[in-house]
Amino acid sequence: ELRAALNSVAEILGRAKAVSFDRVQSCHPCLAYTDGAEERKAGLTTGGMVHDREDDSNVAYSGEVPQAEASRWKRASKLHCKGPDEKKRFIINVELYAILQCITSILATDPKYRGRQVIWYVDNKSAVSMLSKACASHTEHRMLVYTILQRLTSLNIDVWWDYVPSHQNVGDA
Repeated sequence: ELRAALNSVAEILGRAKAVSFDRVQSCHPCLAYTDGAEERKAGLTTGGMVHDREDDSNVAYSGEVPQAEASRWKRASKLHCKGPDEKKRFIINVELYAILQCITSILATDPKYRGRQVIWYVDNKSAVSMLSKACASHTEHRMLVYTILQRLTSLNIDVWWDYVPSHQNVGDA
């Protein structure tokens, strides 16, 4: 049975055709830093920066999480968690939303980022893990992760996700 399975795999691979896609041949990946925060006076804020090492340019953004999204996330967090876990689960949404806003406001608006590689720094280990594995156990996290990855794929952007401590996160300003 094993031999038959291996022969079947070899046959399938032998018929496979190479798929090509456009990738910008760049020596230096872009660096992205994003952060989401819950501020007492400002509410749920997001911010970030993309540094293009090819032309040494920086583009920054700041934004807010819409109240409707924030309310939906809070209801879902309260439904599934209590105490400190509720807050942790909620802030992951804000961190993921910051990434989505960065994609929408910076990467999707300038064609120079299409087909590029990006090293993306996030100061939330859970968010980095979800994005690296392309999965999340909670529905609201999963929806954000899939949306982020779909948008990056549509822009042909290849990302390496990495954790950065908050005090070193340029997006945490």
